[in-house]
Amino acid sequence: MQAKKNEDSEGINSLNENIQQLQQQLEIIRQECSNISTVAECLERLKDMKEEDEILVSVGKGVLLKAKINDTKNVVMEIGGSSLMNKKIDDAKKTVENELAEMSHYADECEKELKNMVLVAKNLRK
Repeated sequence: MQAKKNEDSEGINSLNENIQQLQQQLEIIRQECSNISTVAECLERLKDMKEEDEILVSVGKGVLLKAKINDTKNVVMEIGGSSLMNKKIDDAKKTVENELAEMSHYADECEKELKNMVLVAKNLRK
């Protein structure tokens, strides 16, 4: 009987660790979705800008650089590794929106899995 309790306790502990890991992963995914949404919004705002408009560009860790727009039709996108590609703003926005849709779907799947794991954990504790 004691062996069964120890086995159940180990199973619950393992499941709790998995739940914590999935919660952390889900938080990272949600943050990435937020970042991607911000990119999509910026691309939309770029369409309304004119050449020579001045903007602030983040270079990381709260450091901004003043820059002037010299092309209101295209952006340069990273397409993997260190490869860059010129894209029309609308095409870039579609790419970003597709990425957001994929990430959102992945977040939904993680949430479902998390709910299932929590349910299993609750049933094991009974």
